[in-house]
Amino acid sequence: MDIIHMSVIRPGLIALRFRSLEYIAHLRSFARLEDMLRVEQEWLLQNWIKTGRKLLSWSLCLCSPSLVRNLMRLNSTWDLMPIYFSEIDSDGDRSERNTLDVHKLHDEICSDHILQTASSHVPLILIGHLEGSIDLTKDAIDSSKRWKYLVEASNALVIGSTDSDIANVLRGHLHDIYAYLFPMLQNDCCIDNPVSVQTQANSIVKFLRRVLPEKIIKKQAAKKVDLVIRRIIAIEWQGYHLL
Repeated sequence: MDIIHMSVIRPGLIALRFRSLEYIAHLRSFARLEDMLRVEQEWLLQNWIKTGRKLLSWSLCLCSPSLVRNLMRLNSTWDLMPIYFSEIDSDGDRSERNTLDVHKLHDEICSDHILQTASSHVPLILIGHLEGSIDLTKDAIDSSKRWKYLVEASNALVIGSTDSDIANVLRGHLHDIYAYLFPMLQNDCCIDNPVSVQTQANSIVKFLRRVLPEKIIKKQAAKKVDLVIRRIIAIEWQGYHLL
């Protein structure tokens, strides 16, 4: 994670970070960086959430490695932002240069990344910031790190962050949430401290009941059981572990 954290501390070193990540992917026998990031997606996201940093501060190397690779091919001096492109006028002569400021595209690219990986983002936001018991009062929910992440994710997913918007996001991803919670509720969920993990899962269920009507939770659980099973299988196949 050290290379990834450098994306926040030293954003100007994106080219160096990208080459380092590609080299790591090669050492791990991945054909492309994208393949490694796909396998490590949940681990990366969970560790990022634990740092408390914003979702929209993810490095472009993680959000869109293909974009970084293509821009590096267009301009070898990536670190000297912004990148310029010469515009050819109707007479075939080069006129004023158009500017592509990748920094301005960063939030949009990160938002698109959240949209593409929402099935992992939403459950891990609920799991990643769970520390002890939860105060279910409205003020406590609004001030929690979990709620702040839900606001950020909701803005990216539905372009809104009202209580209703966030409730809709959670309702739309209940099957993804259940896929992570169901294994956590089992007695053999993990080797170390299974009771603590079960307590965490139960606390998340209580949080959902505070945000969503009970009938919605029960209805979606029964209606989307097949999606929950498929998601559990996919998570297990990826080798993701909470602890």
